[in-house]
Amino acid sequence: MFTKIEDQEEYIKKLKSKQDRNGNVYVFLELGLEITRACQLSCKHCLKGEAQSEFMNRQTMENIFSHTLGVRTLSLLSGETSLATKQIKMLNESLVLNNVTVECVNIYTNAVDISDEYVRQLKILRNYVLKSGSHHGQNIYNTEKGLVKGFVTKNFPLKIIVSNDKFHKEARKEYYEKINKLDETDFYSNVEKLAQEFPVRFHDSSLVFNIGKAQTQKGIKYNPKQEKLALWKAPEDQTFGVKVLHVVPHIGISYDGGLCDVMQTYLDQDKTKIMDLDKTLEERLLKLPNMGVFEGNKKQFVRWLENQHSLLEQHKLNPLNYTLKSTQVQKDLLTKK
Repeated sequence: MFTKIEDQEEYIKKLKSKQDRNGNVYVFLELGLEITRACQLSCKHCLKGEAQSEFMNRQTMENIFSHTLGVRTLSLLSGETSLATKQIKMLNESLVLNNVTVECVNIYTNAVDISDEYVRQLKILRNYVLKSGSHHGQNIYNTEKGLVKGFVTKNFPLKIIVSNDKFHKEARKEYYEKINKLDETDFYSNVEKLAQEFPVRFHDSSLVFNIGKAQTQKGIKYNPKQEKLALWKAPEDQTFGVKVLHVVPHIGISYDGGLCDVMQTYLDQDKTKIMDLDKTLEERLLKLPNMGVFEGNKKQFVRWLENQHSLLEQHKLNPLNYTLKSTQVQKDLLTKK
């Protein structure tokens, strides 16, 4: 159990401080934040469509994290993250202010413009993950840097995915020519700058989803599968009487706070996203057409989810990884039922 009674009291106090007006606290298995829709490039296969000068603001982040206990995988995506250094700084501040546990972060970038401040804010974010994610004891982080392979099997606190497929290479060339750069020296220097601090992997697959601009391209394309979402209400005797709701497997938050499916064009996303920002997150989640609700113990929930889709088996996910503060408490509570 907890090593000190003060630890348990502190944890219960944290839980209760995060309750929304309906008494709920939230845990995300995979949370995708659309911190910006801006981008320097105009890739011919972009599933989002044309870039937009939109950025997530501080209040939107606070609305998300003030009632969030933990996030297993946090992804910063949609537009070009290197253009949203201010938003990453806001994110760092919001995570600290709201004491949110984050186990790992995925950063996507085209790496054509990488500032020192961008790298500095990512280092702050990585260090926060190293500190907050280790609270649960089950994480032994891999601190490897440089160009790496095997992201799926290695537990990195923060990893960077650099888009380097044929479409990005073409768009990158056009961009550099536009600003009178004769070659891609800057791009490779930027990748090296990132690799000095973080694990970096090139995403160079030319296989694309049949969405947005990609619909005009030839070749093999894939239609994304509409996966079922689940809202698990964990038994309150396992969460000290506080209602902890697990959002599984993933959810996207648009720059303006709307709940969305990130595998859509901006146009379609704006048509289908759930706003109603005056409602609680639970009330908004239940408006999603592919959302299911389950109440029961962890084993029953995993069995139910496995019947819904195969994602759980593919990623070996444990929905209760980050709800509890210590590994021993996890083991004790998960074997109760």
